[in-house]
Amino acid sequence: MRRPPHAIHSKISTMPRPKTEASQYLDLYKMAIEKSRLENELATIEQRRLQIEQRLEQLAQKAVELEQSALSTALSASAVTSPESTRTESKPALHLPVLNRSDYQTFVLEY
Repeated sequence: MRRPPHAIHSKISTMPRPKTEASQYLDLYKMAIEKSRLENELATIEQRRLQIEQRLEQLAQKAVELEQSALSTALSASAVTSPESTRTESKPALHLPVLNRSDYQTFVLEY
């Protein structure tokens, strides 16, 4: 189950800093670091997206090839065998005995 998307918030300090020039530069530094991290994360996600798209293309191509192969195999097999021979070669259905609930004994294990 996936989590719903949510906004990315910056980290909050529990103790408010006094409004000084140094605190403002610290905030600028934090924002620069977060920007760098997010850009790296975005690049990683883009690479992963490209890998997934390539794999999906490979799977689609392989599926088409297998469908064509199965179709040609089925056509060649139907041309070789006649309809009468397929009926005689079919396996009989497996018949399992039907059991009533009264045939079973129940018991309880306590541990």
